[in-house]
Amino acid sequence: MLRPLVVVAVPALGATLCAQTQFEARTPVAVQSSWPQEAIAADVDGDGDQDLLVCVGLFGGMPGRRLLRNDGGETFTDVTATALPPQPATMMSNGRAVAFDFEGDGDVDVFSSMLGSVAVWRNLGTGTFVDTGFVDTGGYQDLVAADLDGDGDLDVATAGQSLAGSTNTVFVNQGNGSFLRANVLPGTWAIAIAADDLDGDLDQDLLLGTTTGLVVLRNQGGLAFADASAAWVGPLVPGVIRDIVVGDLDGDGDRDVVVARQGVASDDVLVHTGTAFAAGPSLPTGSNGSGRLALADIDEDGDLDLWRGGAAGIDLMLGNGLGGFTSGASRMGVFPGQTPSLLAFDGDRDGDLDLLTGDAFLAPVLLVNRHRDLRPAQPVIGQPWTPVVWSQPGYANGPHFTGLAVATGGLPQPFPLPPYGDIAIDLNTAVVFSGTTSVPGYSASFALAIPAQPQLVGLQLFVQGIVAPPAVAPRFTASFVRVVQ
Repeated sequence: MLRPLVVVAVPALGATLCAQTQFEARTPVAVQSSWPQEAIAADVDGDGDQDLLVCVGLFGGMPGRRLLRNDGGETFTDVTATALPPQPATMMSNGRAVAFDFEGDGDVDVFSSMLGSVAVWRNLGTGTFVDTGFVDTGGYQDLVAADLDGDGDLDVATAGQSLAGSTNTVFVNQGNGSFLRANVLPGTWAIAIAADDLDGDLDQDLLLGTTTGLVVLRNQGGLAFADASAAWVGPLVPGVIRDIVVGDLDGDGDRDVVVARQGVASDDVLVHTGTAFAAGPSLPTGSNGSGRLALADIDEDGDLDLWRGGAAGIDLMLGNGLGGFTSGASRMGVFPGQTPSLLAFDGDRDGDLDLLTGDAFLAPVLLVNRHRDLRPAQPVIGQPWTPVVWSQPGYANGPHFTGLAVATGGLPQPFPLPPYGDIAIDLNTAVVFSGTTSVPGYSASFALAIPAQPQLVGLQLFVQGIVAPPAVAPRFTASFVRVVQ
């Protein structure tokens, strides 16, 4: 039983561990060693957390695609050798991937590309993949999954080029795990692609970022697309478009756009007017502009914020819900260096968004979101043990309740308890402590002690916290397992 093992000393409130930023660099070993130039997140093994499929950078070596299984507690395991099919040398680096259920059997499959090759892998239902044998030799620089033919399943649209010219293509999902290549997209060499219902007619239109500007392709049905760029965009965003993200930035129910342009010291917001796009705010960047963009509600206030990666590092812009943005630099801290790839995903299963950066030449960085952040510390017999629970670092509006549970047992799989998140510990074996976060620390430290009993060495302790900021539903933190030393 746990109760005689852990003793509450004095709950020490508000310990300030580091600068009051919302994000902290904590890159797991398996992620660090995989050298992702690009990555996607998906629950491939059905256990409820986000695994990583990595497109390896130039210095990562072979194989060019790696699968990192999320084991919880901010740990990942490289299961490439046992979970992915053999890969050709042309899959060595770069490229993109999308993950979705293209068979309709309830698990997540993968469509992956690189310049010169495509791999379509079917999930056997356990996170192990087999090659479907699909062969294509186009050069694709970006992919998007969307229901382009209105039949209820997801197809794949690509942006790219080959020696023969543009390879902007639709691969039509046949519903049985196979795809039919349909050369239906007009336009020049494209670098980026996005899909959304821009015109409100309930089908998926396409946006292409080309070497000469933004192309709008309206879906006409029957896999026919019409170039509507002149009417929708005109001369608003000329030049090379590196990336495109789509979302409702001003809360009016339609879809606005942010584009990143090469060699331009700003990113461009395009505001949806109902029948076209109009110029919105210009968001300054470094001299060469952003390379990648990611829209997400990063501060959890109900509107969309913008992460940007470029030659100068990572930048955060906070949306105001009306289409405008302000700098979120104080939340990010300083993470300099080139960051051409960004992946926003919930890496630790605590309900907020973390950020993975990638580059062909640099090691990755995982920035962990410190909303609901548990730092469990290492329990050692005969020594103080001080787990710390963070709530809203840098901007909480007052003290609030924080809880910590320490157990000797964990659940086989975390159990969802909406809206509180997933609980992972066995409460039948738990001791629960309560505290209060302080200002400006926004954290609660729990000063505990492990008895000086040698028989406790090797005991597994399962640790999870909960925080309850004002006017927000209580939410569980990530869970961790610590072995007493």
